[in-house]
Amino acid sequence: MRKARIEHSVRFRDTDAQGIMYYGEYFTLFEMGRMEVFRQALGLDLEREKNISRFAVAKAQCQYRKPVRLGQKVYLESFLKEMGRSSLHFAHRLYGIGGDLLAEGDDVTVQVGPQGTSSPLDPRMRQHLQPFLLAEEEPPLQVVLGSTNRGKKQAVWEALWKAGEAIRLQEVAVPGLDPLPWGDEAIQQGATRRALKALEIGNGQVGLGLESGLVERKGTIFVVGWCAAITPTGQEAHSRTVEVPLPEEVAQRLRQGENLERIIDDLWGVEQAGEKGGAMAFATSGLVTREEAWKPAIWAALAPLLGWRGTPPAR
Repeated sequence: MRKARIEHSVRFRDTDAQGIMYYGEYFTLFEMGRMEVFRQALGLDLEREKNISRFAVAKAQCQYRKPVRLGQKVYLESFLKEMGRSSLHFAHRLYGIGGDLLAEGDDVTVQVGPQGTSSPLDPRMRQHLQPFLLAEEEPPLQVVLGSTNRGKKQAVWEALWKAGEAIRLQEVAVPGLDPLPWGDEAIQQGATRRALKALEIGNGQVGLGLESGLVERKGTIFVVGWCAAITPTGQEAHSRTVEVPLPEEVAQRLRQGENLERIIDDLWGVEQAGEKGGAMAFATSGLVTREEAWKPAIWAALAPLLGWRGTPPAR
């Protein structure tokens, strides 16, 4: 079964006076989910498609489970529960980072004919929508991350979300590691230790370790990350992020023994720069964030373990 997936950052206009997402905005998200199913299944250019206006919402409901706040990033998946003679019954699940279920909704849309009454669905439309129809769902992949860092958690969740995987993400703290390893070998070892410790502490099918550090070549210091993915049976794969050269003023202070995050906080004029894209974002004016840099490395490390190959479905 395929699911249409979208991401949304809660805006000021989405919220009430308490900074909580207004209850009616959930239905706006559900509409976006319905349109994404149509786009993926039927290949529609929704800005030009006129026939989609033949559908009218006959029923809509939502079960609110946890509050959603201003600035929060949410993740919606939509699919079909049922196809009737002239109706489509959609289901929606709204998640937070890590897989917290925030809300569930469903709605029924009916195809309306020229006379304003229900009209049978076209057989070709049924055929294209069939992959989105509810079938038996596979249990979610149990992933344990060897870190409680919010940026790493977001990177792992979004990487697997974009890959179409259903996951349950657990975080565990891994003490006793070098806070800023130097050299590729030390960084990769740190990632491996995190993944192994994650499997030891947590109950998962895959342990993930993400480790950032520094490498120096020809007088230039680069920030880079390694991802290690390990299964309980001993399968193991590693991948590396892009490396970003740090400005010389940062490199000089690092050589004097200063803490990287404090240097970036000072030069950037922010607090906890590590939660705002890190040194990579600082060195590239936000064009490369640590979270975005992690994603290809996570995909590459997980691909041989999860059997990702061939041409992916359109997303």
